[in-house]
Amino acid sequence: MMYSPDIVPSQRPQIRLLILENSTFEREGAQSLVRPHMDLEVVGVTAEPAEAFRIAARTPPDVVVVNLQNTDVARVLRELRQRLRAVRYLVMVPSAEPSVWRGLRSAGADELLFGFIRPQAVIEAIRKLGYEASRA
Repeated sequence: MMYSPDIVPSQRPQIRLLILENSTFEREGAQSLVRPHMDLEVVGVTAEPAEAFRIAARTPPDVVVVNLQNTDVARVLRELRQRLRAVRYLVMVPSAEPSVWRGLRSAGADELLFGFIRPQAVIEAIRKLGYEASRA
């Protein structure tokens, strides 16, 4: 069965999120965005990949939301994917450049969002990936 946004909220699986974001403002915004959604639980928030591994060891996430500016995101994704294989990765990308997307996909990104991103698009992408993780 494929994910559908029409799944009744009470029938949605609880989705555990880890937010990897290097801007304090964006980390707080991401938490605020997720907070009202009862099927989403933030298990950790950090700016550092090393801390993301420690958080994931304590409470394994279903989805990692990655938004790292001025960082080699592909390298970070490869490291995450090596150590956290069953997790789905949602990556916020500043560029719609196809070569950037291909590089991130090959590094392990399951879903990419770029540009001006509507909050509801983020929530739906998280739910889709969480649903896929629950079926894996």
